Amino acid sequence: MNIFSKELLMAIKSAGGVAKIACSDNTTWVLLENGDLYGCGSGYYGQQGDGTTGSGARVTTFTKRASNIKDVSCSGYATWYITKNGDLYGCGSGQYGQQGNGSTSNVTTFTKRASNVVQVVCSKDASYFTTWYIDNNGDLYGCGSGRSGQQGNGSTSDVTTFTKRASNVSQVACSQQTTWYITKNGDLYGCGYGSSGQQGNGSSSNVTTFTKRASNVATVLPAYNKTLYLDNNGDLYATGIRYYDASIDFGVNALTFSKIASNIKQAVCSSNDIWYIDNSNRLYGDGSNNSYGQLGNGTTNLNQYYDSVGYYFGDPVKTNIAQVVCSEQTTWYIDNNGDLYGCGKGGEGQQGSGGTFNVVRFIEYMESENNISQVVCSGFTTWCIDDNGNLYGCGYGGGGTQGNGTTTNQLTFENKMQYIN
Repeated sequence: MNIFSKELLMAIKSAGGVAKIACSDNTTWVLLENGDLYGCGSGYYGQQGDGTTGSGARVTTFTKRASNIKDVSCSGYATWYITKNGDLYGCGSGQYGQQGNGSTSNVTTFTKRASNVVQVVCSKDASYFTTWYIDNNGDLYGCGSGRSGQQGNGSTSDVTTFTKRASNVSQVACSQQTTWYITKNGDLYGCGYGSSGQQGNGSSSNVTTFTKRASNVATVLPAYNKTLYLDNNGDLYATGIRYYDASIDFGVNALTFSKIASNIKQAVCSSNDIWYIDNSNRLYGDGSNNSYGQLGNGTTNLNQYYDSVGYYFGDPVKTNIAQVVCSEQTTWYIDNNGDLYGCGKGGEGQQGSGGTFNVVRFIEYMESENNISQVVCSGFTTWCIDDNGNLYGCGYGGGGTQGNGTTTNQLTFENKMQYIN
């Protein structure tokens, strides 16, 4: 880890430090507390917003793209930001109409799409892209692929302009081929792909119109092959691939939502894994694919789960946990001391271990004096922010995603603030 002069650290602090990091496998975006937005990585589809496109388009150092920004979201192929006055801008791939500009062409410069926006999300997959936003009135608008019914408009056609889908909405989330929203009174609605039962409607068919699934919902967590939601009582429900239920054969999917845990304060999931933290700060998880050791249990065995007594292959449940995140291949958590732990795939250096080996048990990476406050990850990169607003990153560097002027992988956590100016 790099050590900087007192003068440089003071300059970083005066700029406000890092407020948010958004990353994909091939792009990285850093939002400073003062509202400046910096980006680096691939620009193949125009997702860097610098007017370039094609195989040679890449940005290898963090470059300022905009000011007065309050939020940023990205996939590997598109980038979106919201200004502090609520204007929505986007660029990148438009293959399915997900730029919302009436065409299927790529957009190479950040272009205004809407006003009075409070939230924007975009699907992360390399296929079936969608984009969704909520405005100040609680109206939900969407565009992009509808091939699995995920536009919720009764068809399977793509939509090339932002179109209103619902009102009174407080939250929207999407996976590769599903879309979910929660109304302001806590009702959950969903549509899209259903082959594994992830629509929770009792069948494995796709759903082409938004349909109510639950009430009293606090947050929804969709993945490709499952859907979870956490209600306002702290109960966690799931449907789809049923690796979370040890009493049922792993080959049998759940077709309706059922409660899998209580007294839960945070949950995350990928297509492979489910993780949750209870009100006693204990961490639990299960998974269908542990091939990189991302379940942290010392093995790479498949179809693993925590059992009902709270032990995982004889190991005590992790305790004192503040935050957990996961990708398809890696898992990270921060404890209440500000220490960062990780496990899983390391082939691109994303474990920050100094090598390219997989890590099959949770290992501590950042000691408590760093006071890590936030961690995010893609499958190939890992990023964390400390209490002083410093940004650390490691992993895949192809296309310039590490922002350090190279396209090489970063094998240890590096303080990136030296590249942001």
